[in-house]
Amino acid sequence: MTPQRRVGPRHRAPDGALPYWDNGRDYEYREEAAEDLLARPVTAAQLAGVRSLSWHTSSAATPLIWRYWDGESADFDVMSLEGIAGALPNLTVLRLELSRSRTSPR
Repeated sequence: MTPQRRVGPRHRAPDGALPYWDNGRDYEYREEAAEDLLARPVTAAQLAGVRSLSWHTSSAATPLIWRYWDGESADFDVMSLEGIAGALPNLTVLRLELSRSRTSPR
């Protein structure tokens, strides 16, 4: 039995996005949902307006892709920050909870 509860406004899918709830698939990574979110157009002005960026386990995007993600897989880990300075020229604060270092700890 799939748990049901009311979806709050924080977790609603953007207009035109795939439905937030997909009974029976809420326990798996939904590739088509990730692709849908990544395909959303973002203007240069919007990118220039980003001053602070956070990525963490309570990100509003995570449950849109995998509703009941348990946090034990690397599916949402940030693997690289390559290109972020060019894409977000006015970024001054970056907070990452889900990341992996390419170097060994010392």
